[in-house]
Amino acid sequence: MFSVVVFRFGARCGRLLALCILVGCLAVIPARADGGAAWLERLQSAVRACGEYEVQFDLSTTDEQSVSGTYRVAGDCYFIALSEARVYCDGTVRYEVSDRAREVVIDAVDTASHNLLDNPVRAFDFVGEQYDVRIVAEQPEWITLRLTPRSKGALSVIELTLDKGSALPISVIYGAEDMRIALKIASFGKSTTPFPCFRKADFADYEWIDFR
Repeated sequence: MFSVVVFRFGARCGRLLALCILVGCLAVIPARADGGAAWLERLQSAVRACGEYEVQFDLSTTDEQSVSGTYRVAGDCYFIALSEARVYCDGTVRYEVSDRAREVVIDAVDTASHNLLDNPVRAFDFVGEQYDVRIVAEQPEWITLRLTPRSKGALSVIELTLDKGSALPISVIYGAEDMRIALKIASFGKSTTPFPCFRKADFADYEWIDFR
């Protein structure tokens, strides 16, 4: 079953769902296997070439929840910023900050996850993983790949739309049964400002909840 991407604020009862809407109309073509793996390799190379990078995104879900935000990746570290929530990660520990609830939730990093808001470091790292890859839609400017897990219990079907020129992602959709979570990427490029690191002193008056 697909694990919905959420931030666990409070005692994991106030959850901010991350979202998704498919952008535009895809020109559907018969699925084919040729070239899909090569595009994944190009995607991984393009992301790696960015070094430390920043992504602006819009997300929505089938139950009509939506949010916009940004995330940063620097090696194994990442930072996610939404309107009233932030997530800091040093590669091992994840700090989820809710300004509305004035809480900091601490958790271990799921290093195997490909969910973008769960572990953006590996969000586009699919090369060598156990997926069947098919090209399902294509236009002169973009191409859409469908990744289907070969084993039960793995991630749900994932659809990636890539810019053909840069090989960087335009959108990513996670789907399982009647739930779809999609991400529209507004920009994807190298960071030019210092990486935001978590400082405990900034949240001294917040409630701290440790799930490790």
